[in-house]
Amino acid sequence: PAHFLLKDLDALYQINTKVTNPLEDFLIQEVLPTFSAEETVNVDLIQSLIKNNTLTIGIKMDEGATQDTYIMLTVTDDQFQEILAEIKKQDTITTESYRGKTIYSENADAVYVYLNGYFIEANNIDTLKKVIDRSKDSTEKSLINNDNYLETKARFVSGNFLNFYINPSGSMNTLNESLFAQGMENSPLELSFSPAFQEMISAVLAEGFSIKQQEDGFNFTLSVEGDGGKLQNLDMEFNQYNFVPSLYKMMSGEDLILYNEEYNLADRMEKTMKIFNADSFLLQMYAEWKTEYKNQSGIDLDEDFISLLSGRNALFIHNTDQLYPAVTLILDTEENNQKAQATIAKFVTYLSDEFATAENSDFFTHNPSINIGGTNFQEFTIDTSKTVCPNEYSCEQNVQDLVDQTDTAKITLRIGVTSDGKIVISTHRDLAAMFKKANGLTNNSGFNDAFTNDQEEIESIMYVSFNGLTNYIENFMTD
Repeated sequence: PAHFLLKDLDALYQINTKVTNPLEDFLIQEVLPTFSAEETVNVDLIQSLIKNNTLTIGIKMDEGATQDTYIMLTVTDDQFQEILAEIKKQDTITTESYRGKTIYSENADAVYVYLNGYFIEANNIDTLKKVIDRSKDSTEKSLINNDNYLETKARFVSGNFLNFYINPSGSMNTLNESLFAQGMENSPLELSFSPAFQEMISAVLAEGFSIKQQEDGFNFTLSVEGDGGKLQNLDMEFNQYNFVPSLYKMMSGEDLILYNEEYNLADRMEKTMKIFNADSFLLQMYAEWKTEYKNQSGIDLDEDFISLLSGRNALFIHNTDQLYPAVTLILDTEENNQKAQATIAKFVTYLSDEFATAENSDFFTHNPSINIGGTNFQEFTIDTSKTVCPNEYSCEQNVQDLVDQTDTAKITLRIGVTSDGKIVISTHRDLAAMFKKANGLTNNSGFNDAFTNDQEEIESIMYVSFNGLTNYIENFMTD
């Protein structure tokens, strides 16, 4: 397909049913049966097109606030004739000959051609004629000669059933031009986002995503191709946050749903804020919220908390057969251990003052010292079974029944700082069985199989266990 599509395409999406994938099963087993009673739908033809095929969708924005769209499907000549026959049942088709090919027009917005084993649809006849031109002339102006696309495609996981390629810089530039063409003095992009953000987008040459189904879940890749010079000038090089993950060793992989580890979240947040204009509504709301939170808690989010996020940080989500999955956050603050201790002390004081009142004493308890894995934790427990709904409309009764009838009533929050400066905040009810276990997440076979190089420097790592997520959903629905 890349031979037929234009070189500066803004987006390309492909679905491949020649490999194992959930989309084909869903369409055939769930969607097609709903059409079986419709006489106007040729179910057998649709099923033959879904199986063992590749669907390609290409999009190119233009300056007139519209877009050129391409849809391509591998078909035989007989299948193409069947498709035309089905279309003729609904509408009149006109034909036009162009460079030895027959163009079929259903209307001005739907034109088709059979070209080199492909059924190709475009949203206007000029766009389709250019497809035919590229198939017969030099491929110099074709996507197949776009180096950024080729670099992105090379990083797609082999055997993927879904992939897409996007040209962010081209899309944004065209969108801005399109909005100006409609008479806007300033586009919403320019009003909302800072010049630095627009420069950053112009430095991103391509983004790609691909996903493959495996026996134990899914394998996916996400890649970004950028202009190194521009990104360096903006202090946004892709590799500046590269690190070797290590916090995965601190929690057990038993019943794991999700794990994510990154580096220097403080700097990432600072750069994220720079993408918005200083007077944007979002930044104003954020500033007001920080001020209000400081007035209530005594905690300065910038000074007391965000400044601690310059090291590794990890998020763990586990299934514990409770209503809500257990969430654990670990922050490596080794270089700011004293500040970490001071911040936690402020937070503990705030929670105690907020909840430890006479009216809350029946359902709120605070244990100021509990040792888990050699670390002293502050433990807060809220027993929701002892809370009541003020009126019949304030709580969903089925949720209240769920809380009453299962072992989900107690929510436990533990906060501590390890001797080597790692802040641990967790709602796992059995933290003692999970924290600082010898093998960490590697006792989860799925994670162990996926995480094959524990010394590789990477920008971030995320692992999602679909089995763990499925078990949580099943337990929730069963309860």
